[in-house]
Amino acid sequence: AATSVSLTLGTILNLYFVHSFIKIAIDWRWFARFLFISALVFAGSFALGLVVNQYLGMVIGLAILVFIILRYFVTDEDREVIRRLASLRRPAS
Repeated sequence: AATSVSLTLGTILNLYFVHSFIKIAIDWRWFARFLFISALVFAGSFALGLVVNQYLGMVIGLAILVFIILRYFVTDEDREVIRRLASLRRPAS
């Protein structure tokens, strides 16, 4: 948990510095929603780990988080790029 918190804070600081020095527009609400959902899933998987095996709780939490990320946070264009990268076939020339 401490590593996750420190990495999250480091990422937020890096985004702030990129925004202030390079003047890139950053969708802060997207990051806030992502952080909120991640915290909820982490808390839920931690609570589930108190009832069942803690490793099973974390695996279920990670699976739920991956589903939520792919469903609600990744755009259709990004999904297409991921499919092309994950494909073992070469694109037609």
